[in-house]
Amino acid sequence: MNYLDLLPEDVTKIINRKVQDLHIIQRRKERKENRKINREQKRKANRKRFIYEKYVKLYKNYIKNQKWEYCCDLVAMMKKEFGKEHLYSEIFIEDDEPYIISTIENNGNIYKIKVSK
Repeated sequence: MNYLDLLPEDVTKIINRKVQDLHIIQRRKERKENRKINREQKRKANRKRFIYEKYVKLYKNYIKNQKWEYCCDLVAMMKKEFGKEHLYSEIFIEDDEPYIISTIENNGNIYKIKVSK
């Protein structure tokens, strides 16, 4: 036999309501804790994503600079090779393999030469 069975019905209702309120309060605290944990996890994930995006941007910038330097070396070689006959060069670094198109004047004729690796 249970001691709660001996209590009057109105007292058991009050006790049941208090127990239910305690469950509600406990559940509210759990939800609040879960929200706090979720915010922290989201903050960490955003930070990781930001660092990754920054790394990717730096890497792409590094690759672009390497391509630019390579093309500048090609232009310098073309100027050295053709001297005054070399008019100008256009640099293209957007492709996977960077290249230049040099315009050269030889005996009154204009030639365009594509130079790459």
